[in-house]
Order: sequence, then structure tokens, then C-alpha cells
Amino acid sequence: MSFKLGSSITVDKSQCGLDQVDNVKQLPLSQKGAVDGVATLDTNGFVPLAQMNPSTKAVTIVADIGERNAIIAENRFTGLRVVVLDATADPSVSSGGATYILKSGQTDSDWYKTSEEESMDVDTSVFLNKTTDSLDDVSAGSINKHFTDTEKTKLSGIAEGATQNMTDAELLNRANHTGTQAASTISDLQSTCEGYIAAAQKGLLEVCNDSNDLPAVPAGFVISLYLKNDAQGQPNGLYIWDGTDLNVLF
Repeated sequence: MSFKLGSSITVDKSQCGLDQVDNVKQLPLSQKGAVDGVATLDTNGFVPLAQMNPSTKAVTIVADIGERNAIIAENRFTGLRVVVLDATADPSVSSGGATYILKSGQTDSDWYKTSEEESMDVDTSVFLNKTTDSLDDVSAGSINKHFTDTEKTKLSGIAEGATQNMTDAELLNRANHTGTQAASTISDLQSTCEGYIAAAQKGLLEVCNDSNDLPAVPAGFVISLYLKNDAQGQPNGLYIWDGTDLNVLF
């Protein structure tokens, strides 16, 4: 085949082996990274973060605040989450790491701390209407009360298992009780006391209110009497009176 110099040549796709290629299906460069277009790839072969859906983007992990702030603009987007392993360059973090989310401004001043390895800064004024994080100036409620140091000391003074080595029967047995008990609370006091007095000397149990005005007693007899609220100040109790001497029985 020969061609004359200066003549035009027409070649179709079938002559070049491209008869199966449809030009309509080729993607224009203008669609790269564009809305309803296709994503591009960075120098590492990955889709840039700016072209990914915020709801599916992974959390970025960096060493410190400096590395967080060094994230380039094209990899920044509203909602970007970053874990900083050493966040102590942040004045609000005393030790350890913290997690941040990037707000709409996408500048270094738009990082918002969402959690902290050590603790979270709690503003008690929001829920306690106080300006400090101390409970010292928070009043006790009508139902929920403060547990004071005095109450804690009192409770700490009770030994663990203080009565577990004694049965209920031992604890309720009056013979094991110590201290004093009013005579008026003893149901069989009179009969018991009369048992200590000879039958020939038994008299009536009387209640007296003045030890200077005691009843007459026949010779050879004694009576038991209960002195109560004595006008002379004699202690309340059970006494034996023989007409001369007043002796306490109990």
C-alpha cells in the first residue's frame, strides 16, 4: 500500500482493534474527586480522607498534640476523630492520652476533647449549681444525707463480726447482762425479796414517799417496803424496816 504525500487518511476503530470500546463509558478527568464522580488515590494508593464518608472514616491515632495539629488540610474534615497517645501538651490533660473530634472550622483551635485517659473535666455547676467540684458546699438532701467523718469514726469503732461468736440465746439471757435495772421493771421482785425474810417476820409490802414517816412495826417483826420519790432524798429502792433501822435490800 502506498500513500501520496499530503493526502488524508481515515482510520476507524475496527481497524485499530477498538471496535468494542464505547467512548461514552470513558470517565472525564473532571469527575475525579467530584460529586457524583469517582474518588482519586493519593501517593500511597489510598482514597484521601476528605473523599470518604464521615460515618465510615477510621479513627486516626497520633503520638502527640503536635502530630495531631500537623494533619494536612486535605485529610481534615468535620467529625474527624483522633486519638492522641500523649496529650499532655493540652493544658486540660495532666497525664496520658485523650480523644478529640474536629469541629466545622477544621483549624487547630477547633479540636474538641471527647474523652481522656486519666479523667474527664467535670463542670459541677451544670448539675449541682456549684462552681467547684467539691461536695463540701453541697447541702444534704431531705432523704439522702451526707456521711460525716464523725459517723464514719463511730462505725469504724465496731469490730467486724462483733456478736457473731455469741448466739441469740446468750445475748437475750438476762444472766449475761451487765449494768443496772430499775426495780419497777422486775416482775417477781416482791416475791423474791420476801423469800429472804423469815415467815414470822414477814409483813406487807408498802410503798412510802417519806423516810421520816415510816409505819410502826410490832416488836419482833420487820416489813419490806418500797421507797419511792422520798421527800428526804433517799434513793428509790426496796428496803427492810424493823421500826428502828432502814436497810436497803435492793
